[in-house]
Amino acid sequence: MSLAAIWTQFFPPRNGAPLTGANLPPQHGKVFIVTGVSSGIGYELARILYGAGGRVYMLTRSKENADAATARIKAWYLESDNDGPVRSRGSIEFIHMDLMDLNSVKRASRDFLFREKRLDVLLNMLERVHERMHHYQRKDMNTTSLSTP
Repeated sequence: MSLAAIWTQFFPPRNGAPLTGANLPPQHGKVFIVTGVSSGIGYELARILYGAGGRVYMLTRSKENADAATARIKAWYLESDNDGPVRSRGSIEFIHMDLMDLNSVKRASRDFLFREKRLDVLLNMLERVHERMHHYQRKDMNTTSLSTP
């Protein structure tokens, strides 16, 4: 990593430098896990990383929502490729995981480790988890928060 890259991590540009597909460097060979990809920030991050050539794993409860998000992401790039040169895309894959079920988290981590040897970036964009938190006791929430795969 260059000194300039490190410098901007501590002192970001004043204009905010929004993250877009246009200003993100190529991410070929990088492995990402993104949660909350059905909509919102998680969806947009997965879309941008896929477009930059990253290998994106979507960890979510619903395969239907993950399939719909994948279809929207790929369709977005098919439509945008008509305007200019086709860039090399990454890959996007689904792994089932429900954060309220520790066995599901364990299965998801094993599934990921079976597919990959490393992880470059973990992006937790949790959605709607708080709606189901009232079913858990405090000790369960601490275990969920502190046990990482």
